[in-house]
Amino acid sequence: MNIAPTRSVTANGPVRGLQVGGPMGRGGIETGLMPLLRRLDRREVAFDFMVDAKGPAAYDDEILALGARIIRCPRERNLL
Repeated sequence: MNIAPTRSVTANGPVRGLQVGGPMGRGGIETGLMPLLRRLDRREVAFDFMVDAKGPAAYDDEILALGARIIRCPRERNLL
């Protein structure tokens, strides 16, 4: 029995992932995502972070070193 892979890299490049949230500090989901980012095969998965922060956070340097992008979208006022 042959089992085909569930996802393959396309001619257009790797599958892209985006995490949207707050600053990438040491705690919560951020700390849980870092081991995943460290193990990803960047030829197959490109992962980016969209953060509600103006300045740097604890994991930013490592995220950039691992080839991910950080997209900053700080809220200037309460949208509600």
